[in-house]
Amino acid sequence: MSHQILLILASIAIGFTYLLNKKITDMKYSASSYTALRSLTNSIFALPLLFIHPHISMSPFYWFIVVISVSVYGLSVYCSFKAYQNTDASVVSIIHKINVVISVILGIFLLHESYSLARYFGLFLTLGSGVILAYDKKRFSVTTGMWFALLMATTSGIAGYLDKIILNDFSPYTYAFINPFLVFLLFAIKQSTFDEMKFILYKHPVNIVLNSLLAVCSWLIFLIVLQKTNISQTVPIYKSLSYVTPVVFGILLLHEWSQLLQKVLGVIMGIAGIIFLYR
Repeated sequence: MSHQILLILASIAIGFTYLLNKKITDMKYSASSYTALRSLTNSIFALPLLFIHPHISMSPFYWFIVVISVSVYGLSVYCSFKAYQNTDASVVSIIHKINVVISVILGIFLLHESYSLARYFGLFLTLGSGVILAYDKKRFSVTTGMWFALLMATTSGIAGYLDKIILNDFSPYTYAFINPFLVFLLFAIKQSTFDEMKFILYKHPVNIVLNSLLAVCSWLIFLIVLQKTNISQTVPIYKSLSYVTPVVFGILLLHEWSQLLQKVLGVIMGIAGIIFLYR
C-alpha cells in the first residue's frame, strides 16, 4: 500500500479523535488531567509496539531532542483541550492545520527540502482558510478557543519537525510508546490530576478507549512514513482529511451550526490548498 493511501487512512482516523476529544471535554476538569489521561491510555495501547523492531538511541543529543519534542507536544495536547473547552471541534481542527505551514517552512529552511511554486500557493490557500474562520461581521474576531487552537497548531508543527530528527536514531514503533508515556509523566504530577483522571475515565470509558486506539494507530502510521519521507510532503497529506472529518461530522453529529459559511469556505479552500501541496 502506498504512503499516500496509508496517510489518508491515518488522517481520517486522527480526524475522528478531534470529535471524541470534544465530546469528553468538560470545563469542570483541567486540561492537564485530560492531557495526562489521554497520554496514559495512548501509552497502554502502544506498549506492545515495544516488541516490534525495538531501537532506542544511545546518543545524548537525540534524547535531548526527545525531551524538547515531548515538552512541546505535551503543550500542544494541553492547548488542544483548552481549545475544545472554549470553541467547536470543527474550528479547532481547521485552525490546527496551520501546523502544515509551520512544518513545511521548517522542512524547507532547516532540513533543506525542495518545494515548487504550486506548493507555495497551496500553503497560501491553507493559511487563508484558517483566516476565513476568524472573520466575523466585517471584522476579525479571534476567540480564546481560537488562540489556544493556534498555539496548539504552532507547537504541533514544531514537534513534527523534531520528531523527524528523532526518527533518525529511533524506531517509530519504540517512539510511538516513549512519546505519550513521557507526556503522561510530565503532566501527572499533582494528586488532583489523578483524581480527575479517574472521574473522566469513569464518565467516558468507551470514547477514551476508542480515542486512544485511533490516535495510536494513526500516529504510528505517520511516524513510519515520516521516517522515510520529507516532512514538507508527509505532513500536508497526513493533515489533509484530519480537519475535514471533524468539520463535516461536527456539523452533522454535534450540530455545530455556528459560522457555517466560514467552515464550508474554509474546508473548500483548505482542500484546494492540499491539492496544490501534493503537486
